[in-house]
Amino acid sequence: MIYSDGAPMDDSGRVRYCPRCQNQELDPDSEYCQICGLTLYNTCIGDWQHDMPEHKNKSNARFCRICGLPTIYNQQNILQSYSVILKHGLTPAPPLQDPDDIYDRYIEMSIVTGDSLVTAEDMQEFSEILNGNEEKVVAVGSDIPF
Repeated sequence: MIYSDGAPMDDSGRVRYCPRCQNQELDPDSEYCQICGLTLYNTCIGDWQHDMPEHKNKSNARFCRICGLPTIYNQQNILQSYSVILKHGLTPAPPLQDPDDIYDRYIEMSIVTGDSLVTAEDMQEFSEILNGNEEKVVAVGSDIPF
């Protein structure tokens, strides 16, 4: 079985979005989510009494690959227990769209329709269109669907 419930990670082992609150606005040097405070690295809890440091793990790791201690994401209940997954199956998180892709499509739509970029509400509406009804979008004043 492949446990695919971890968040995408960059080359340094940091998640690309917060697995707790789904925040995607992360500064390049952030170590913690500025919305909910979760660490952006799934480290083990470490053992400072025995001078054992925290180890970085994949975002889907429940236990450390080096020392076997629980990971932060396991301890914080970010990840489902493997026994729950084996019994009930994996409940995947909803896919996130890349904010840059949404913005690029919004720019394309504004060029085609002649409308200017207006409000955050418009961006939200456009994002909802892309998430489910993209084939139904029609340019204003046109019969050409996107």
